[in-house]
Parts: sequence; C-alpha cells; structure tokens
Amino acid sequence: KQWYQRRVRGINEHLKHRKLEIDDLTEDLGDGLALINLLEILSHKSIGQHFTKKPKINAQKMENIMTTFKFMKGEGIKIVNIDSTDIIQGNMKLTLGLIWTLIFNYQIAANLKDDNSGGSAKKKLLNKINQKLKPSGRKATNFTSDWMDGTLLACLVNCIAPGLIPHHTKMNPDDKVENAALAMDLAETWLGVTKILAAEDLTSTSADDLSNMTYLSGFLDCKVKEGAPVVYPGRAIVRGPGVSGVGLLPGKPAHFEVDASKCGAGEVKVVVEGPEGSDPVKVEYTPTDTPGVYVGSYMPKDEGE
Repeated sequence: KQWYQRRVRGINEHLKHRKLEIDDLTEDLGDGLALINLLEILSHKSIGQHFTKKPKINAQKMENIMTTFKFMKGEGIKIVNIDSTDIIQGNMKLTLGLIWTLIFNYQIAANLKDDNSGGSAKKKLLNKINQKLKPSGRKATNFTSDWMDGTLLACLVNCIAPGLIPHHTKMNPDDKVENAALAMDLAETWLGVTKILAAEDLTSTSADDLSNMTYLSGFLDCKVKEGAPVVYPGRAIVRGPGVSGVGLLPGKPAHFEVDASKCGAGEVKVVVEGPEGSDPVKVEYTPTDTPGVYVGSYMPKDEGE
C-alpha cells in the first residue's frame, strides 16, 4: 500500500502545477487527460490541441491516450507491452510500468545524458550523488537503507548549499522523520527539488529504489536560489602584510584585509595562529563601506618562520 501511495503522491506533485490531482491510478488516467498533462509538465512541451478536453465515450478516451503514445514515440520513448486499452481498463501493473518509464526518461535519464562512464542508470546516479557528497567525506552505497535516518539527505543538501543545514553532523539518527522532513523542506525551498516523497516514505523500512532514485535525481541539476542562507568560506580572500608576513616585527601592528563579499550569509571570524606554543593574539577588525569587506590588525608577539 505504501509503495502504491508513493507513486500516486509522486504523480500529484507534478500535476499540482496545473491544479490537478489523481486518487486512483486504475481509474483517473483512463480518459487520457491526466496523462497528457503529466507528459507536458515532464517534457516542458505542448502536446497540441488534437485531443478531447471533456471525453465522455471510450472512443474519445482512447483517442486521447493514443495522442500521448504518439507524443512519446516522437520523444524517442519506447513503450512496450501496453496499449490504450490497458490504461482505459485500469491495468495497474502496466500503467505503473508506463509511469515509471516516463519518470525514468524525463527525470533520471535526462540528468545522466552526459554521463558516458558506462554501467546502469542506478550506478551512474549513485556516482553522481557521491560526487555531490564528496566535500563531506560521506558516501552512499544504495538508495534505501543509507537514507533512512535522514542525515545523509541533510548532508547532501548542505554539500550543495553550504550552511543551509550546518548542524547536519549533529543530527540524532533516531529523529529520522524530522531529519528528512527538514532536509526535504529546505531542498524544495532553496534548491527547487520537488518533494515527490514524504519524509515518512524516505525513512520507511519499505522504501524502494525507484521512488528514492526519482527523488534524488532532482539534486543533480538543482541550483541554489538567490537569497538562500548559504555560506562559502572558501571564497574569502585575505590579503595584506598581516597575512604575507613581509616586514612584520613583534610589537608592531600587522594589517590585513578580508574580502568575504562572495561568501554568502554569515558572520566573519578572524583568528591568527602564531608559532607553536605562543599565546593567542588579539585581533581587531571592522567592516568597510564595501559590503563584505573588513580591515583589521593584530600585534604579533613572536617571530614566525
């Protein structure tokens, strides 16, 4: 039952953009209208006007579904062992197979089209996800159990948008639903990754590869939205004699400048480390008229190398 509900929820997350919704896969796709809208949403293309918007008889419903099949053929999507009659009659197994084919082609395969590394789509997707996770040192080995406590998803979100979930390393794995819900909410708000799953689906012991793969594939081409509370400390530029060490003398001010204008939201903290065993020095710095740029100085007590 949970597996079926995940499929329906996933379809509705797409259809909601047109204020549409389905409740039953065996009944609500039978007139072809939901399928037409789903195809247009996934493909970002128009199917045209050659379909009946208010089908009442089977011939009209069949014509609508045949229109979607023709469109899919033009998109290069291979449809096997299913025809319009199967959808009208509500063949669940074949209908679910068709939906998975669409999701695979438009979401997963589309995000892997430039990957020529070989292997299955599942392996390629896992490799892509691990590339995103690389800064954290964590690694995914599957699409189910590794994601069940929500911490790996939070880690993925923070790797893509540093500072979005800064406490991801301190999350309690026992709070799995809360962890996943926070990560999914922030991913949708700031990365545009649609919540085609509920947090309870991702963290369930009955979580399945296909649903999780579909959701996680959305992270491959996501972009951090403007205004996101992210931090990129590696973009900071520090310059001046206080950094280069040229001409510094103990007891004399060492001046420096910090340009954090491209680091995103966050507080600037400057710490000066001296020779091993020396006492820490007091650092003073103030913002300039240029946003994100600070000037400061410190008084070195000992000579460095």
